[in-house]
Amino acid sequence: MASITDTKGGKKMSDKEIDAATASLLRELRQLSEGLWYVSETDAPLEVVQYPAQGEKELTHAQLADWAGKPAGATVEKAELPYFFRNMTKESEGATEEERRDAQRFQELQRFLEQHLQHVQVYRVGQRSITAFILGEAPAGNLVGLKTELVET
Repeated sequence: MASITDTKGGKKMSDKEIDAATASLLRELRQLSEGLWYVSETDAPLEVVQYPAQGEKELTHAQLADWAGKPAGATVEKAELPYFFRNMTKESEGATEEERRDAQRFQELQRFLEQHLQHVQVYRVGQRSITAFILGEAPAGNLVGLKTELVET
């Protein structure tokens, strides 16, 4: 089951701090990502996350490393969402019914992220053992998205 981690300065955010529109967005995102696994050299679930608004500031590498539980000097790479999901959304010839269904669900998830969040960006933190964040700006200004782990050797 995908879970929601609401953080504010490293502390859990209360329900009162999450506006109704964001709460609805988080619920829908959780439903869309439920049971989906990002496949790399390991398979990992997608976790719904929310972080405080950044205003005009861009996310720093240190901030992303902190959220990923990695050292401040960890490598951070950006990727576009379609590129990051390319292997998840592709319906391969000879795929099983379950694989086709998962590809369609990833396509739906990608559309949802692109339609409901602004400035969607993928951040890959670390090398080999990578924490990936798919983050975009919700209408309230806070960052909403997904977090997963991948392994690349």
